Amino acid sequence: MRGAGNYPHRVTIHALTTSQDDMGATVEAWAALRSVWAKIRPLAGKEARENARTQATMTHEVYLRSWWSDLKPSMRVVYQCRTLEIVAPPKNVNEAGTETYLLCREIVQ
Repeated sequence: MRGAGNYPHRVTIHALTTSQDDMGATVEAWAALRSVWAKIRPLAGKEARENARTQATMTHEVYLRSWWSDLKPSMRVVYQCRTLEIVAPPKNVNEAGTETYLLCREIVQ
């Protein structure tokens, strides 16, 4: 099934959650919050060498097909097997309540 109009990508929004295991230790895990239709556009990429490893970083614009006021930069967008970290506060496009703009970073190892 394809998204309506300009939103061809089905993405899932994840948030970091914390809980306690049986021993009382804090455990962090990513939890899926919702799946939405989106448009993903790559912006720029760069490579950096650190500790004898090369790490590639891509930035993307992600447009969601509704305004989601509860999104935060601590969340992430998952598309297929790719993870995009939200790096700036979400924007309500044209203050119309019909589209959310996210600036994201994808780290490729």
